[in-house]
Amino acid sequence: LFSGDNNKSSSVLVPLCGKTHDMPYIASLGHNVVGVDCVPKACSEFRDLLKETYGVILSLITDGVPENKRNYTVWRGSLGSGSITYLLGDFFSLCAGGRGSTTSPTGFDAIYDRGALVAIRPVDRIEYVATCREVLKPGGKILLLALEHDPFNNGRLGPPYCVTRADIDALYAADFDIKELDREDRMLTESHWKKKGASYFEEIVYVLEKK
Repeated sequence: LFSGDNNKSSSVLVPLCGKTHDMPYIASLGHNVVGVDCVPKACSEFRDLLKETYGVILSLITDGVPENKRNYTVWRGSLGSGSITYLLGDFFSLCAGGRGSTTSPTGFDAIYDRGALVAIRPVDRIEYVATCREVLKPGGKILLLALEHDPFNNGRLGPPYCVTRADIDALYAADFDIKELDREDRMLTESHWKKKGASYFEEIVYVLEKK
């Protein structure tokens, strides 16, 4: 999805991005990556990571910030032929000002969800999916990594929360075509999930295409 083989630069949203290495990797392929997170410590550590590992400095943007980004502290920098923008603030404010108001005038080409849907409370999933739908172009794609597991010790459900195929269908099927790409038993390589009380722990990769 982000291979860059077609030499086309895409706009990629990374919800609840934290300090992931995935953003600089995607940017290094020539894409314009926008990460959103509400935790100042994560933003600070991500900027340190970029500087120390990639030699990239994100600059605080104070002038010329579009109206639909003014709810955020905005950091931006370049990496190769791509770019990274870090929006520090509430993800659900991406649609502030009404549905259809997005951080990109034409919407994002793709969304990379490696740990967002499984991190948020199940009660917030409908609003999360609605926000993703609104900021994604028609025909845009979501690369989604979901997790399936039983409850942890003391009956704790998460985070990370279990998101089954039935959950995916209920949340996305009305507006997206859904394809499962891969399923992997993570207990084989991440034994700590067993210590947390899970008897199985699988990672499932989906591609969702907006209708």
